[in-house]
Amino acid sequence: MRSDGSTKRRTKAESYPSYSNPSKTKRYHEIEYEKEKYREEARLAKNHVELTETALKNAEEKLKEYQKNIKKLENDLHTYELLKHRSQAAVVGLQKVARESQDNVIHLETRLR
Repeated sequence: MRSDGSTKRRTKAESYPSYSNPSKTKRYHEIEYEKEKYREEARLAKNHVELTETALKNAEEKLKEYQKNIKKLENDLHTYELLKHRSQAAVVGLQKVARESQDNVIHLETRLR
């Protein structure tokens, strides 16, 4: 039922007052255009946020992977440092044995003469 008490259906002009006034029609279309423009901007912004969140997630996963690799490399470096010190000690010991052996050879050669 209409506000005037009748049950007659409204015409398009009655339903949308802007159809009866060209300046209001123009303004209505401008507002609709602006509304659609803002909707599109919002959709693009939402898409950009989703892409950024995906990129952030991927970057965080890569960071964890890199941190894990760095930790492994640090452990390997520590192991190699220990091996280096052991090798240096072994070289010093072998050099001492080589000198002693050379001294023994010289001593034996001297005895043979």
